[in-house]
Order: sequence, then structure tokens, then C-alpha cells
Amino acid sequence: MVKGVCMTDSGPIVVYETPDPTEAECVRQALESEDIFCRLLHTNANKMIALGMSLGIQIVVPSEQAARAGQIIKEFINSR
Repeated sequence: MVKGVCMTDSGPIVVYETPDPTEAECVRQALESEDIFCRLLHTNANKMIALGMSLGIQIVVPSEQAARAGQIIKEFINSR
């Protein structure tokens, strides 16, 4: 799910969340192909089913790239 982009001047912003590690990796690759630095959080949480479903894998980007990342993610999701 595409998260709402929080407009702050500091720190990373969660722009996408999914319980699916394959989907998270595909989104990460789409962002990095557009020169957007990102990190995946909670990638090992889904190994414990209940924890993975509750936390999900989060994709975070620097706050100054969050708006552009959101657009790229929407385009990526719509192209599938």
C-alpha cells in the first residue's frame, strides 16, 4: 500500500508497505533505477508469519525524495 507522504524536513519517510518480500524488492529496484535511495525495513519479520503480517515490510526514502518516490511507486503499481 502506498503510504501518505509526510512532509518533514528530516529523517526517512515510509512511502510503501507490504507483507510480500518479492513486491518490496521490486519496488526497491524501481526506485533505485530512478536514482532514489531507499531502505527496506522489517525484511526478516515475515519469517514469523504473525509478526510479518502485523509489521509488513516498509520502504523508506529520504524526506526530500518522498514525493517523487510516491509517484514512481504509483506508476510501478499501475503498470503491473
